[in-house]
Amino acid sequence: MEKISFLDILIQSWRLSLARKSFLFFGFLIALPVASQFFLPFSENTLDTEALWQLIIASPFTAFVLFCLSLLLNISGTGALITLLFSELRPTIPKQIFTLSSFWSATKKTFYLDSFFGLLFIPIIFLVGLPSLISLLLFTEISQTLILLSTVVFIFIAALTLFTYEFSLFYFLLSPLKLVTAIERGYLLFHKQHSPSLLFGLFSLLILITFTFSVNLVMLGGVVLFQGIFQNIFSESIVFFLISLCFLTWFAVFSQTLWLSFFVRLVSPKDPSLPESDEVLIKESIPEAPVA
Repeated sequence: MEKISFLDILIQSWRLSLARKSFLFFGFLIALPVASQFFLPFSENTLDTEALWQLIIASPFTAFVLFCLSLLLNISGTGALITLLFSELRPTIPKQIFTLSSFWSATKKTFYLDSFFGLLFIPIIFLVGLPSLISLLLFTEISQTLILLSTVVFIFIAALTLFTYEFSLFYFLLSPLKLVTAIERGYLLFHKQHSPSLLFGLFSLLILITFTFSVNLVMLGGVVLFQGIFQNIFSESIVFFLISLCFLTWFAVFSQTLWLSFFVRLVSPKDPSLPESDEVLIKESIPEAPVA
């Protein structure tokens, strides 16, 4: 397989993320639950996770509704965004005009895949943490060696699950493949192309860290500016929310474009080590809307 240029993918993703305004709408759906965390009842000496648990304990029904709503926004935005990005990324594919039926189809497919991996990951986490739990119950402590081993195993499983999930999602949304077949293809693609995939994972992680650091600097400056101009009008939470929502909306589009561009680069070259069905994504006969 020919060498994949991450720089070319980065430049292509940057341009594509700004190509259509409709991308930003679905990026907004993905970013809204994340940006809304600034409205959680934080105190000065409370960690984010502690404040979240306080909300769950104080009002479990409200927390459940918010969780379901956040999940729905993320799923619907992700499925629609991927199908639209693919029609823009592949010039041989007609430009996607989203209808309510195609939007619902993409949302259903994303929900099915997310549910499968979510239910799969719960017992995996339990099995990984079981030795530490047994050690804590029997010896009232957990050895550093056991903690290190559990961490290594968890990182390995998390990486395998992440790449399999991303590749499976693209297969499932962009081709006529069924759920189980799409997951098989996703795992097989990562298994065959694990080296470039892991390098790309580190590359995307570096971009995420850089983006997070940059946005934090911008938000700090924005708070000072807004409080100076609109003092006593906007609270600090609202300022953080508005600034983060703008940047997270774009980054949701950019990040998804980055992964999709890498995936297309992986499956496009003819490689005898890859299954023949990978060619389904580069045929001009691919349906304009996801198959229900």
